[in-house]
Amino acid sequence: MQSHRLRSAGLLTIVALGALLRMFYAVRTPYWVHAYDWQGHHQYIRFLFENGHLPAATFGWETFQPPLYYVLCALWMKYTALLGFGYGSLQIISIAMSIMTLITGLWIGTIIFQKNDTGALLFGLLIAVFPGLIVLSSQITNDGLLTLFLFLVIGLLLRWNESKRTGDIMAASAVLGLALLTKSTALLLIPVLLLSILTATNISRKRRAALMAGAIILIMIIAGWFFVLRLGIERQTSIVGNESGTHESVTVPLVLRDFVTFNPIMVMLFPLTDDLTTPRREILFEHLLKTAHFGHHYVVPKRLASVLLLTGCFMLVMMLIGVRSKHVLGRMMLLSMCAVLIIGIVLHRFHTPSVANEDFRFIVPVIIPIFAFAVHAATESRKKYGRIALVGTYASLCFAVVLTLVH
Repeated sequence: MQSHRLRSAGLLTIVALGALLRMFYAVRTPYWVHAYDWQGHHQYIRFLFENGHLPAATFGWETFQPPLYYVLCALWMKYTALLGFGYGSLQIISIAMSIMTLITGLWIGTIIFQKNDTGALLFGLLIAVFPGLIVLSSQITNDGLLTLFLFLVIGLLLRWNESKRTGDIMAASAVLGLALLTKSTALLLIPVLLLSILTATNISRKRRAALMAGAIILIMIIAGWFFVLRLGIERQTSIVGNESGTHESVTVPLVLRDFVTFNPIMVMLFPLTDDLTTPRREILFEHLLKTAHFGHHYVVPKRLASVLLLTGCFMLVMMLIGVRSKHVLGRMMLLSMCAVLIIGIVLHRFHTPSVANEDFRFIVPVIIPIFAFAVHAATESRKKYGRIALVGTYASLCFAVVLTLVH
């Protein structure tokens, strides 16, 4: 009982820390700072606000996107206009979604580390201070809502792994349908959902087939109409509608080396990246690590950035150690999700060789298996005190980097 109270108190403290950090960051950071294509998102929301119907996919830079986030924002602007709220007030939605994602992340940690209080707290702390999650609290973009939905899907699939309750699969399918109406990168989690059903133990073939059919039908009912509209009626040739307009300044040569190289020394020497700066070192996995911590146009002290990325490399090593353990709850689901997300961004970068297409924001949920396996390796080892200290150091550096991003 005492242990349960301490765990609950620790998680509540982490929620408070993470929520305050997100609110402080968002209040001090205008929506156009550390943001991606904010003008295009603004244009989409304003069109809905002024016209009350969806724009054509080709109307603007971001109007090919699924509409759910933009509809919510347009409704917010409509019903808060009388109070004098402007476009910037949409950051309130971003803060709320970011805090909800934080709480969902801690819930996921309690599922994975049911019998490991230290693991649950460390996992929650990492989710609370990780820069790649906190920056979403100030941005007016569909990435924040998408991340929340995908975190919910992952939590439900982890719970399904334990309970085998039909309701968890149906809920995960419904939320995934909403995620598809938010951003089409949610398509990457459909194979994870189906694999979770396909590889489930202690269920009959008949029930397995019924669950897979039910999941697919539910997703199609919720989100299928949008893809019929864009790909069928409007004849959009790609779910990523603005790829053909990619500026030559962010295009890069298609070189095999960029997909297989990872040099920690070079990462430390060149820890920051900017899409518009040349010469560039555009190695895919190095770029993913950098943008996860600093985005592609953030200003962070170079020495602090280098130390954080070095510590992050050690976290990746611990993740690889943790992958070997078969005692991580939901191990196969976490591994399949990690693999699908990585393969997805590799194919996206290969299809359209652009710096913009190797950014961490496209695969944010990959942080869940990485942290889960790294924390497991830290807390379930004979050398756990040193490894736990490394996780604590990494979390402290993440916290410091977030503070440097505040203007």
